[in-house]
Amino acid sequence: MALTEGLQAYEKEKLLLPLPKERGWGSRHLYLFQHFWCPSTHFQGVINFQNHFKAKDSDVIVASFPKSGTTWLKALTFSIVNRKRFSCSDNHPLLTSNSHELVPFLDFIFHGDNIQHKLSYLSNITEPRVFGTHIQFPSLSNSIKESNCKILYICRNPFDAFVSSWTFFNKTKSGSLHELTIEEALEKYCKGIVGFGPTWEHMLGYWKESIATPNKVLFLKYEELKEDANFYVRRVAEFLDCPFTEEEESNGVIESIRNLCSFEKMKILEVNKSGTFDRNIEKKYLFRKGEIGDWVNYFSPAMTEKLSKAIEEKLGYKEILINPIIYVVSVIVFGLVIRLSSIGPVAGFSCVAPSSTHYAKEHSDPLKIGVNTVEEAVKAVVALVYNRSQASSSITSIARLVSWTATFPPT
Repeated sequence: MALTEGLQAYEKEKLLLPLPKERGWGSRHLYLFQHFWCPSTHFQGVINFQNHFKAKDSDVIVASFPKSGTTWLKALTFSIVNRKRFSCSDNHPLLTSNSHELVPFLDFIFHGDNIQHKLSYLSNITEPRVFGTHIQFPSLSNSIKESNCKILYICRNPFDAFVSSWTFFNKTKSGSLHELTIEEALEKYCKGIVGFGPTWEHMLGYWKESIATPNKVLFLKYEELKEDANFYVRRVAEFLDCPFTEEEESNGVIESIRNLCSFEKMKILEVNKSGTFDRNIEKKYLFRKGEIGDWVNYFSPAMTEKLSKAIEEKLGYKEILINPIIYVVSVIVFGLVIRLSSIGPVAGFSCVAPSSTHYAKEHSDPLKIGVNTVEEAVKAVVALVYNRSQASSSITSIARLVSWTATFPPT
């Protein structure tokens, strides 16, 4: 056993030695591995996961950038796929276990030795198995990308995600690590030097895959989920091929799941107030405010400008140029957004209110006509690349990403 552990440590050091290294936030170091910054505490688990995990077609993967709604989406997903086993009553597992315990991170599972024991454990989990990951899409195990398993991805406005990450890692860092000031953290964040970052590469990787394979990857946004949780609980169930029946809907099952998994409900549960999970992370630090726009209480004007410029450069529309068809669609969407937003009392992107097509339809927003016009105008263009069944969801995804990023603070 000692010889095996020593050999693994030696192999790990050989891999780490040539990699670019930076000081970490919650861990001692970050290593630039496969184009993302991997925390030193996660490195072995990531390697083992890539080499040994065998996905099943029924698996569900909850993917996210850290502090983007992971705990919430894990709870919702677990409740949706297991609603036949557990009703939202007094004995539901979420009342006695944290969602990270019910939906474990794959690199946490594979951390350490005894791979065969881990594989045996995984093979005995009741299907559908639900796992979590912060790993960027290109670095997922091949078995996930090649199987018919489903991926739910959630992202969040980078301003709020940054503040949540900064406060979280300062609370959970090793005692020997220096506490980062918000200015120091922002400097690193804008350079992409954060665990599993850069943020923009993380988002764009899953977003592009959701466009290319909409039946495999569902791209969700924290703000939209907060805006209309019922709609997205229903949408997730449909995506996972377990839609709610009319009887379930009439009996209020969707509302029960939404309430059980709400931030307010989970935060007050005793199981989430004390104790630790995974690498001795205190559960109480998982729940801070869960608000949209709280970043304004932390950012100076100079900080706002700094992150806005980074987003414009990294998450802006340069990446969309990679796919000419997506570029054409985006130009059309942008043209209508600019024209319609300029009609309002304050011209510019900041007055673009809707974040999705369904929002415009259900709330009779002034942009309803514009969004519908976009869909009709580009349907033929998108159909050149995607088959007709995918065209509608592709258009909606593009329009939603464009309108969402347009609500970020203007530079």
